[in-house]
Amino acid sequence: MVELVARMSTGSDLSSVAGLWFRRENEIVKNELRAPIGDLDSIPCQDYDYRTHYLLSGKCVRRMDAETMRWSMRYFVEHVADCVAYATIATRGCPFGCSYCCNSTMNKLFPHQRAFRKRSVENVMGELVRTKMALPFVDVIQFVDDGFFLYSDNEIAEFAEKYKE
Repeated sequence: MVELVARMSTGSDLSSVAGLWFRRENEIVKNELRAPIGDLDSIPCQDYDYRTHYLLSGKCVRRMDAETMRWSMRYFVEHVADCVAYATIATRGCPFGCSYCCNSTMNKLFPHQRAFRKRSVENVMGELVRTKMALPFVDVIQFVDDGFFLYSDNEIAEFAEKYKE
């Protein structure tokens, strides 16, 4: 997506953007997909720095503020409270091939790639510390992550110890 937008903003040719399909006269051109990123630690974390964000409100563009950010991250935890939740994902993919799951299709599309990829414990902890500093109003951390418990026992122990800190 970043490559596509960058090319669009400069008026560059879009025909070689990986994963893009387009019509050229009477032909549909299907560019090869870009392989999933193997090193998840190389991907920047979510950007929740509301101080540099803007949003469309009606027909006006206005600067994001802490209260709007807090409201947009609100989450009702059943039987507990209405709280502010920060969601993150520590893994991508899955080593299993369940026929009903999109991961089985991804595994078939990229058979020579690792099916399951994970961020380092240090990387996840760094994200959580930065989040707590930038968004002190966050009450709950959510791991919306199907594969979190595919970390090794040692990694789970390391995570638990560092999370307590």
